[in-house]
Amino acid sequence: MFAIWQGFDARIMILFVMCLMVAESFVQIRWRLSVVCPHCNFDPVTYIKDPHLACEKVKKKLESRVESGDYLLSNNNPFKNLPKRKLPSPTSPPSLSKHV
Repeated sequence: MFAIWQGFDARIMILFVMCLMVAESFVQIRWRLSVVCPHCNFDPVTYIKDPHLACEKVKKKLESRVESGDYLLSNNNPFKNLPKRKLPSPTSPPSLSKHV
């Protein structure tokens, strides 16, 4: 910046901040896409926001894997590695800890 214009120019700072914003958005998008499990389609971000929606996505992925049959020769068989877990009903309010 100093070599080109022989002084401080505010346009460079604005351009630098805009480039940082674009780079950070790509980092966030790449992280968001990489956090989803490729074997069972579990998404922890969706699970934090809505556990039932995350459960439905996993069920849909597992049903499609059963129909296709490609899990039979796979090293990462989700049917052997995933625990069976029931979620509480969405109508029940969250319980408070006994320490609160």
